[in-house]
Amino acid sequence: MPRPTRPLVTPLVLALLGFGAIVGNYQTSVPLGMSPVVGVERETPETTALPVAVGLAEASPAVAASDRATEAGALPSGSGRAPGSAADAERGALTSRSGRDPEVVEAVPVPTPGGPVAAAGAPAIYAVQAGETVPLLAERWGVTVQAIIALNGLTPPYRVSPGQVLRRPPPDPLVQAWLARAGQDLVLPAGAGPEERAFFQQLVPVAQVAQVLTGVPASVTVAQAILESDWGRSRLAREARNYFGIKATARGGTAGVVWLPTWEVVGGQRVMVVAPFRAYATLREGVIDHGWFFVENPRYAAALAVVAEPREFIRRIHAAGYATDPAYSQKLLALLERWGLERYDLPAR
Repeated sequence: MPRPTRPLVTPLVLALLGFGAIVGNYQTSVPLGMSPVVGVERETPETTALPVAVGLAEASPAVAASDRATEAGALPSGSGRAPGSAADAERGALTSRSGRDPEVVEAVPVPTPGGPVAAAGAPAIYAVQAGETVPLLAERWGVTVQAIIALNGLTPPYRVSPGQVLRRPPPDPLVQAWLARAGQDLVLPAGAGPEERAFFQQLVPVAQVAQVLTGVPASVTVAQAILESDWGRSRLAREARNYFGIKATARGGTAGVVWLPTWEVVGGQRVMVVAPFRAYATLREGVIDHGWFFVENPRYAAALAVVAEPREFIRRIHAAGYATDPAYSQKLLALLERWGLERYDLPAR
């Protein structure tokens, strides 16, 4: 009787399985990409300005950490087969290697950029898109910037980055109502000429929007815009829609940065310097960022504690170093008095 032939299938299968395991182990060892961390410079005081557009991009270490925390994806969904199947055995092997149950991991919602996702029994979450900021999201969601900051435990300067996951506060009916009313029934100051009337018609509505979102009194915003931009006639206002002389030492505006000469008081003497200033795509963006400037800089915390008192707010931002002009607060207070700007303030919350 001829001797039985030994099958060659088993060794071949085992060799293939061994090779696949090696490849599989190699693939899972590839690390995720890491976001670069760029230092953020603290903002410096602004000055009255005259200001070749350069975009700035930066992220705080805390923001970069948030980027890295959101890079991992969830495991794919299970097949739903009955226990004891091959898929169930594979699931058990995965659990034993990772220490995690893949079905538990997949239960966590993973938002797509720009889209809110509501998990059962939890607040909606949102993945930040490129170019979005806390004040922009606050206006879109009908909430204050403070509501977003508090719900998400953000820390100064409260910057967010693409892909970062935020919990979305529920809409605030009062905020929504005031946003809708901004600029309505506008009463123009007596004695205002055509140019001044046009200025108030432009500035007051967006100053009120900024007050709803950030708390900064609309009267202060309008007074600073008058003083810093010379009623919108300055080069910085005309070319960069920056009505407040806000510098770009920490970050740019929505349209990047412009470099222009400006006067500053140094050692009691007025000197001309060339400095970077924030540039904006629209006046609205510039005015809202002006209010956000006070929120993102901790040195103005004392002023934000008295938003219901615009005159004291002015004194405190000057004391905190907003401008180098020693008469800055007196000039703003005179504008409040001359034009009755406090009429434009909304009721404090």
